[in-house]
Amino acid sequence: MRADIQRLLQTEGSEEVLSKLLLRKLSQQQTWEDSEKVKARKTELKECFDLYQRNHNFVVGQLVRWKSGLKNRKRPAYGEPVIVVEVLPEPVHDPTEEAGSAYFREHLTVVLGLLDIDGDFVLFHFDSRRFEPVT
Repeated sequence: MRADIQRLLQTEGSEEVLSKLLLRKLSQQQTWEDSEKVKARKTELKECFDLYQRNHNFVVGQLVRWKSGLKNRKRPAYGEPVIVVEVLPEPVHDPTEEAGSAYFREHLTVVLGLLDIDGDFVLFHFDSRRFEPVT
């Protein structure tokens, strides 16, 4: 593709080159029309939303884990149990996250404890709607 770009730059202005490249890229992108892949994605999206909406009343000392499809942090791993250390009376928000971040205005409603790679007990704030009790 670099040769194509160089050839276009030699024969046309940079604005025309950018326009042609953008149109070429857009025409190559996969469309999200009613294909089987889209239908499967819609189903998966609905299932994740339904799980997210299902609330649990956690208590201090309870073991919890990520709900399927709702993990948004590196730790804990899927299936890894963590312990509820504190249920916050009001959600807190991380003021350092910007609007373009997936964590912007995330409701942090629970403090969970887990063992880090060294076996140390560490605490993190999470959105409790992403977790379920360990049975």
